[in-house]
Amino acid sequence: MSAVINLNEFRTKKHIPLVQTPIEAPAPKIIRDRAKVKSSFNVMNGKSVEETFHVKEYRVWRRYAETIFDREYFSSMEKSPDHLIFITGLVHSQKLLYLLLCEEFEFKYVPHGQEALKIWPTHVDVQMPRMVRKSKDLKQRMWIHEIQNVGNNQYQVKLTSDYEGVIEIKSTAAVFVLKEKA
Repeated sequence: MSAVINLNEFRTKKHIPLVQTPIEAPAPKIIRDRAKVKSSFNVMNGKSVEETFHVKEYRVWRRYAETIFDREYFSSMEKSPDHLIFITGLVHSQKLLYLLLCEEFEFKYVPHGQEALKIWPTHVDVQMPRMVRKSKDLKQRMWIHEIQNVGNNQYQVKLTSDYEGVIEIKSTAAVFVLKEKA
């Protein structure tokens, strides 16, 4: 895997994130924790909709990360096409932000360990101009634009994330540090 970052991907965002040039960029931290992220809900009584992300790997740089994953979709609703559900995307974005903030605050990420951070989205804007129907090797990207210390072990984080360059999530989150650095 190459450590070169495609700057064209970064330039398409309205706020250019803090990254080095491809020559200066360090290799990403690779995390393979075999994560599964699942959402399940119903719109109509007795008509469940479910989606599961099967994460292959996370690639984490300073204030930027990507995820490669497969997804499974199930719907008992009529004429419901297989597509990425933004709700699952929101849930997974919280996990990706957690990994980025572990890197930012120099916490060691332990998949089944004690939580180091609590993340509460306070503002979320989802733009979904069309469906993402792909189910294998999807990519999510996330940029942290700003981290502001607002109190003792409390931060406000502004970020943008996208799925396959189609679904875009802009968010502000309250972050609480729960433990000391490892």
